Amino acid sequence: MKFKKRLFGVDEADVWKKIQELNHLYEEALAWERKRYDLLLKERTKVRGENSD
Repeated sequence: MKFKKRLFGVDEADVWKKIQELNHLYEEALAWERKRYDLLLKERTKVRGENSD
């Protein structure tokens, strides 16, 4: 990850912008993972329900 440079380090506004972008990507990935987990759990529950007959 690269940040805009200033005379004494990096641009603080650019750092916060990058952190927000990373947070958005993390939240998006987490939402997809939750959906995947819910589908797996639903499928497992369905299979167990069929086997209990």
